[in-house]
Amino acid sequence: MNIKKILFGSDDSAAEEPVDIRTALAVILMEMAGADDEFDQQEERLVLQILQETFSLDDEAAAVIADQAREAREESVDLYRFTSRINRACSREEKLQMMDMLWEVIYSDGRLDGHEDHLIHRLTTMLNLDHRDMIESKLKAAAKHRSKG
Repeated sequence: MNIKKILFGSDDSAAEEPVDIRTALAVILMEMAGADDEFDQQEERLVLQILQETFSLDDEAAAVIADQAREAREESVDLYRFTSRINRACSREEKLQMMDMLWEVIYSDGRLDGHEDHLIHRLTTMLNLDHRDMIESKLKAAAKHRSKG
């Protein structure tokens, strides 16, 4: 018996399909890039670059993953589906690397917006990481950003 079918008269099986780990990462990166309501070309290029480097993708493959992520995010009501997939597939070390990627996206425009700050705290919890992990990643990213500028 499917509760969605009973309550809504349909079976939303697309929402139940497992999401690809590359798409899950792309979703949270894009969500972070847009958290300040300014998802610009620089941030989009950075997300594509992160996908390419992390998964050894060419330009076209990274663009396909980004398109899939946009579609998956539009169809979803929250980030749980994506963070849950990451938690099932990734080690703590890999999730710490993802945290570094998120901070790289945050600091790509040179500042930490309040919405970005809120989202990074939520994602830290959703990815089963500690506040200390988030702060250490933030400090690394801030130092890296200062050394660039």
